[in-house]
Amino acid sequence: MFFPIKGVGPCSESFVQMSMSRFKFLRMLNLSDSSLEALPSSIGALKHLRYSDLYRNMQLKKLPESICRLQSLQTLRLEDCTQLEEIPQGIGNLTNLRFLEITTKQTLLLRNINQTETFLTSLRFLSFFKCDNLEHLFEDMHHFTSLRTLVIASCASLYTLPQTLQHLTTLETLVIGDCENLELTDEEQDDDQDSKLRLRTLLIGELQELLALPKWLHGSASTLQYLYVDDCPNFMALPEWVQDFTSLEKIEMLRCPKLSYLPEGLSHLTCLRKLTIGHCPRLIDRCKMVVGEDWPKIAHVNEIYLDGFKL
Repeated sequence: MFFPIKGVGPCSESFVQMSMSRFKFLRMLNLSDSSLEALPSSIGALKHLRYSDLYRNMQLKKLPESICRLQSLQTLRLEDCTQLEEIPQGIGNLTNLRFLEITTKQTLLLRNINQTETFLTSLRFLSFFKCDNLEHLFEDMHHFTSLRTLVIASCASLYTLPQTLQHLTTLETLVIGDCENLELTDEEQDDDQDSKLRLRTLLIGELQELLALPKWLHGSASTLQYLYVDDCPNFMALPEWVQDFTSLEKIEMLRCPKLSYLPEGLSHLTCLRKLTIGHCPRLIDRCKMVVGEDWPKIAHVNEIYLDGFKL
């Protein structure tokens, strides 16, 4: 069931409830860009529902607990639901859920999720977007045993990541952006010895507090293929241990004005085929072909772009 006209989706809960009662075998429900303040509890009767899109329901304040009975549900989009007060406690019962986007006004997400071993164990994609009050993610992330992609963006109050994030052995892509208070280098958890991450892609952007890459990233030394750092005004340098990233193929570093040199170990990255540096004035001069002080470290790279120009 679709309400496809952007910005003029259904605004009446009774209308949605009537529609649901007439289509009990519904598999897809698109209520994006609607003006609903709440969903009817009757949504829990849609036992065959696999896809529910509530994207950009900016008046939506509450989800019924009955939504947690949708055992066939695989996709739930709650992105840009900026007035949503909380995620239902029973969300972990959605054992077939694979794709989840969250925007919420909560400061802390669900507690005591370690009481069940089946908490969202099928989830492959998880996104937090515009969670302005969120200070902590899930306390325990051990249960996300199928998670492939994690996106954390525009969460202004988030200041640390859970230590259990380092134990997500299936995680391949981590995207973190526009979290002005987030520190990735927590001394209490920044230990590569404990990290079991096997990332392939790391995208970081608009992190005011980022000074250096976290040591727990070293756990992905044999798997990381793509590293992207953008608009991190206090980012100083790549670590010397970047030489251990034997699978790294692509590095992009943009708008990092304090980035002033490349580590010696970069010359050992034989798989590195593309290097992009832009709006990093201190570094650009050092990377100029032949004459740059850091040129010998990158001369082996097939494609090099400095401020948009290919060398």
